[in-house]
Amino acid sequence: MITDLIINIFVGVVYLILQAVSLPVVNNIVVPDDAFDALKKILTNVGYILPVETFIYILSFKVAICSFVVAWAMILRIKSFIPSMGR
Repeated sequence: MITDLIINIFVGVVYLILQAVSLPVVNNIVVPDDAFDALKKILTNVGYILPVETFIYILSFKVAICSFVVAWAMILRIKSFIPSMGR
């Protein structure tokens, strides 16, 4: 009961701040059909100069290493909670 009141006070302050700085509502947002043609032309021309395929391999390798590090850290953390397996 008391903690619920304290949490509601903090949440109420946050709601007041968000209402004061909220953005106006825009109902009709229309993206033109050729909005990304310029970006497509730029990226097509950059593809002739830079080895994009090699960059994709490097990026996927980096993502794989980062994912492995995160998974390994989670395994070690979970393992540390088991009494017979912790360090």
